Amino acid sequence: GTAGRNTSKQWEKLVGAIAFQEAWNAPANAGLRRTVTSFLCPTFAHEFTQGQVGLTSYVGIAGVGEDAAILLHGDANAGFFGYDRLLGASDISARLDATMTAIETMQDNGPWPAGGLPTVRGVLRDSDRCIGRDAAFGGLHRGGANVLWADGSVRFLTDKIDPTLFREEARIKR
Repeated sequence: GTAGRNTSKQWEKLVGAIAFQEAWNAPANAGLRRTVTSFLCPTFAHEFTQGQVGLTSYVGIAGVGEDAAILLHGDANAGFFGYDRLLGASDISARLDATMTAIETMQDNGPWPAGGLPTVRGVLRDSDRCIGRDAAFGGLHRGGANVLWADGSVRFLTDKIDPTLFREEARIKR
């Protein structure tokens, strides 16, 4: 319907405004430094976002390890997102409904056009707690976090999840 076309046009306008050859904070990209409500969890504290421009509360899952975002294509620890790798459907050998692509966080948030840690990160290998206020992911909802899965579904993942399983679901190869 009309709402879908309007949303599509808004995204086209946003993407069309990106000067990819320039830094995210260059004058050519000044229009990107704004809040996009779709990039924020509705429960993200208003006080937390005050004075912060263009924050996102969602991060892409890069895989397992602090260096996950720079892992080479085909690495066993690679996840759905990475800095310099492209992903096709045939690259995912894990079940799509059990492969995380993005998750909420209130840790190390930053501007969505900046890239880096505020937008994509790996799951630490030695973490004994993956979701919660004091963890790398979650903290916005009591008891867990919303996750976008590779099959397109969004499901709430409990903060009681076994860290080994969480790391496994961060990988695209299994």
